[in-house]
Amino acid sequence: MSTGNMKLVEDLIPPLEMRSNKDPKTYFDTARSNITQIEKYVEISEDAAILDVGCAAGRLAFPFIGRLKGTYDGFDIRKEQIDWATNNITKNYPNFRFTYFDIKNEWMNRSGGTVEGSQFSFPYADGSFDLIIYHSIFTHLMPDVAKQYLAESSRILKDTGSLYITFYVWDRETESCVAHNETQWQFAHQVGECRVHDPERPEYAVSFHRDWIYEEALKNGLHVKNFIQGSWRNARNHGQDYYIFRKHVS
Repeated sequence: MSTGNMKLVEDLIPPLEMRSNKDPKTYFDTARSNITQIEKYVEISEDAAILDVGCAAGRLAFPFIGRLKGTYDGFDIRKEQIDWATNNITKNYPNFRFTYFDIKNEWMNRSGGTVEGSQFSFPYADGSFDLIIYHSIFTHLMPDVAKQYLAESSRILKDTGSLYITFYVWDRETESCVAHNETQWQFAHQVGECRVHDPERPEYAVSFHRDWIYEEALKNGLHVKNFIQGSWRNARNHGQDYYIFRKHVS
């Protein structure tokens, strides 16, 4: 991104109450780091069509501003963040579009929500996107919603596209780290097909077993292209695991 665009991008950083990082520079740098991680394994052309699920106020859009000639669509269940992104980012860059959906999620949508996530159909045509991003979203989804989102993502992903999802993956190593009290999260409670950190607030932090992830991906015609283990297991931080999926194309 050119220095000439930098000041404008900084001006588009949302207010404090919408940022996970208090410092604007850290907010931007973290977003750039997240996209750099994806670009290690996925070639993103300047004409790409990108979907960011759970986009907040457009945080992961910033690294693409000034270089993406294709489209960047994002949706979220927090209306104030979508309104901000539309009124600030879309106003300056019309190919960056943000949409609000009132989907139920007890942790992320405190107003309650009117749409069941397990029944939500993504309003995009089949084979629309080169890249779909879920950054720290499946870590707040219950299994019925996660299954629906995987199915919809496979439907709208191009045959040549990539699907990026972060998880807290449960496996033997995770179990060992938890037993030795090395992890940020304990996930001590089995709830249906997932494990949760707090049974009173299950969507606060959710872990899926590695086998469940592979099986559900396969059911939806997806295969694992890359798996990158995060640091949350033994560093007591939020560094999530992530997968890059591709379609099984005959």
